[in-house]
Amino acid sequence: MLAEILTFGDELCRGEIIDTNSSWLAAELWDLDITCTWMTSCRDVAEDMRQALRQAVTRADVVVCSGGLGPTEDDLTVDVVAELAGTGPETHRPSLERMEARYAAAAYRPTPNTLRQVRAPAGARVHDNPAGAAPGFEVSLGGVPVLCVPGVPREMKAIFDSALRARLVELRDRGAGPGAAREHIARRIYRVFGQGESQIASQLEGLLDGAAGAAGATLHYQVSFPEILVKVVVRDPDAAAAAARLAELDRAVRARLGDWCYGEDADSLAAALGRALLARGLTLATAESCTGGLAGGLITAVPGSSSIPPPSSDTARSARSARARWRPASARAAAPTSPCR
Repeated sequence: MLAEILTFGDELCRGEIIDTNSSWLAAELWDLDITCTWMTSCRDVAEDMRQALRQAVTRADVVVCSGGLGPTEDDLTVDVVAELAGTGPETHRPSLERMEARYAAAAYRPTPNTLRQVRAPAGARVHDNPAGAAPGFEVSLGGVPVLCVPGVPREMKAIFDSALRARLVELRDRGAGPGAAREHIARRIYRVFGQGESQIASQLEGLLDGAAGAAGATLHYQVSFPEILVKVVVRDPDAAAAAARLAELDRAVRARLGDWCYGEDADSLAAALGRALLARGLTLATAESCTGGLAGGLITAVPGSSSIPPPSSDTARSARSARARWRPASARAAAPTSPCR
């Protein structure tokens, strides 16, 4: 199933805020075996929004929109979507009643434009907002489901978690549009440290050329300092077949990467280091300058890191003595002035 994410807002197109909603939504869709093929941001201009929506429904099986559901005149999502659906906006009574109850409890008198937040296109499937006033909603444009949520990240996530995730699974499983047959995705991330991206790509060159399980598989690279992530994605209509093909490729990838690959998926360098220390019964001491304890924080953030034996008192004294010796003579003679000390 293919998806497009649309985000509306002048502030996005002016670079005043970073569009974190699209990346969060894309990750959630990916976890549901829904592939986001396009991300589009446009201004709070009705014609721009119309054009973006018309184009999105021609190339996606489902469209998820974020933004433009607030109380001001430039919040146009309800109006534009309703127009394209051949209907008009209407007040969602349950959302209005919840908003009125909250305002009454706070002794707050709403302004007339506040009512814009509790509208939806007439006939839309409405998704309640457990974290705010504006509800989410769903309409069909050209036979393609278009799901709209507020742009406030907290509210967007609340509606997604309470309603949209289950709805998207329902749409995925039944097939929402042309070419939307259920597709199962098996994937794995290999974490590589000590080699550059070009070196790793050279080692894996030709991996998918006729290898067992390689039909329809794809290979991807991501630099995530200080490591490189190698990602293998396998798509198949059958979940068991996708998993079996990934297992075949897994053996080939590991054989080529060798010991440069220290872990996979959600593993981390700090966790791998902790496992190695525990397996060998080794201790660990850190000496940091101007890092704010970054190295120590990375290590101790791993559950179970307290099992790593601390260094002996003699080792600790030696480390303190060595740290003093490493300071330049000028630094030892002068009064400390560095903000990092």
